[in-house]
Order: sequence, then structure tokens, then C-alpha cells
Amino acid sequence: MGPVSLRRKRCCRGSLGKIAPATIDDNVGRILRVMFESGVFDKPIASGQVDTPAHRALARKAAQESMCCSRTRAASFR
Repeated sequence: MGPVSLRRKRCCRGSLGKIAPATIDDNVGRILRVMFESGVFDKPIASGQVDTPAHRALARKAAQESMCCSRTRAASFR
């Protein structure tokens, strides 16, 4: 089981009430604290143009590939 599938299971458990909201709040707080301390929000990483035709093509390709995986996964559960 990869990290992505583990994350999905955790998200599902949280939305089903199997993980206490306090636990989720605590973990999110830890992540945000480290991000603030490391300066992630102070230093913008985007330089130059962001919304270019190349970026749109890459985003479209990623979306198409992820939809294909979703359809395959959904079909395997029938």
C-alpha cells in the first residue's frame, strides 16, 4: 500500500467519524506549524508566468490520467 492509498483511507476514516476531529486538528496543526517555521508561506515558489499553455496542457494530461485510474478502480469494485 503506497502513501497515496494510505492517505485516501485516512481521509475516508475521518469523514466516516472513525478518526476523532481532535486527532485531525492536532495533526494538521503540527504540519502547519512546521510549514510556518520553515518559511513555506513567506517565500513564494512561483516565479514567472504560472498560467501558460504548457501548464494547462500538463494539468489537462494529469487530470485525464487520474480520471482513467479512478474509472479503472471503480470498475474493479463492481
